[in-house]
Amino acid sequence: MKVTTSIVIGSLVACLAAADAARGQQPYPSTGAPQYPIANPGQNFAPGQASGAPYQTQAPVQPNQPTSTNPPYQGPAQTAPYQSPPPAAAPQQTASPAELIERGEILAWVGSEPILAGDVLPSVNELLTQNAEQLAGAPEVEIEKLKRMLMQREVTRMIDNKLLLLEAKRNIPKENLDGVFQRIGDEFEKSQIDRLYKTTNTSTRSQLDAYLRSLGSSIAQQRQNFQERMLGTQWLRQQVKTETEITHQQMLKYYWEHIDDYEHEAQARWEELSVDFARFNNKAEAYAKLAELGNAVFQGANFQELAKAESHGLTSAEGGQYDWTTRGALVSEELNRALFTLPVGQLSPILESATSFHIVRVIERVDAGRKPFLEAQVDIKKTLEEEFAKGQLESFLKGLRKDTRVWTVFDDQQTARR
Repeated sequence: MKVTTSIVIGSLVACLAAADAARGQQPYPSTGAPQYPIANPGQNFAPGQASGAPYQTQAPVQPNQPTSTNPPYQGPAQTAPYQSPPPAAAPQQTASPAELIERGEILAWVGSEPILAGDVLPSVNELLTQNAEQLAGAPEVEIEKLKRMLMQREVTRMIDNKLLLLEAKRNIPKENLDGVFQRIGDEFEKSQIDRLYKTTNTSTRSQLDAYLRSLGSSIAQQRQNFQERMLGTQWLRQQVKTETEITHQQMLKYYWEHIDDYEHEAQARWEELSVDFARFNNKAEAYAKLAELGNAVFQGANFQELAKAESHGLTSAEGGQYDWTTRGALVSEELNRALFTLPVGQLSPILESATSFHIVRVIERVDAGRKPFLEAQVDIKKTLEEEFAKGQLESFLKGLRKDTRVWTVFDDQQTARR
């Protein structure tokens, strides 16, 4: 499968930013409009041939229904569910950007502090390794474009760290600074070495250092980066007011400005037994088989185990379970209606779609509505506090950038800051 540049870059940028809020797609069954009138969901079951059985083993005959030689109406064609690419070996972590940007090359200057390619390559390569399956099959040239872009993003983040480091060094007496660096270095040994062992698949200090040196870094360099980052973070927390009192009026204003976020549609969790017409000689056999399964559940058989063993639905391997489904999300109107009219916990009559017979049971259902302000205000308060803190930090960093010369190798002559 061809992996496009936009897919690869978009996926990895999302991982780097840790900001994916993409809504998952539910695997809805591929069903079309029913071919015949079906009993209304929720009606009493017709007695079957066996005593106490809720399903007849023969499909009900519709009175005065003319025989037609035309094929039954088929619902809109459904696209096969997306199949993720098979696991493949991680993309080779070549040093191609290092052919353009040598590992020891300076990528940026922040005042008197340099940022080297070796400072950013370990974290970039770690990210690529973690997402190797996503990148399987991507052309090498696209991986290289992505790698260079991730290096640029990492440099941008390190620039902020360097700005804070310079500010801290200007304001903390040297005798105190040495002690702070030592304490942070001790913390690096306690908390970061084991993490690096895991992420680099090494088990000894010499192996780890050799691996890091292959990327243009070292344990000593990683320790220094950690010390500088933590010192800058601590200095920032001391200098910037990040706490504020959020008023009731502010929370209420936010609630109404984002009211759509607190609306929810009617939705249901449900389970399904289904049989496909194509797997039987005729519909009568398919109907009889599903009636047999439904009667087994009615008489106490485990629904999920039966679905795994006998059902043909898209989620049969998961016991026929479907996660939250909104009203109107399914192609089949009969299934849509059943999910939002059946009493919770009750088996439906046998329903027919364009390709299958179905029995469904609603596990849980919620009506459409709106989350009240009283329930939302705790989360709103937290959001507003985070927005305030972020704004304060960005304002502080903006001031530092004005006072410090910053240059990066990624800038062109028109955009380089001098």
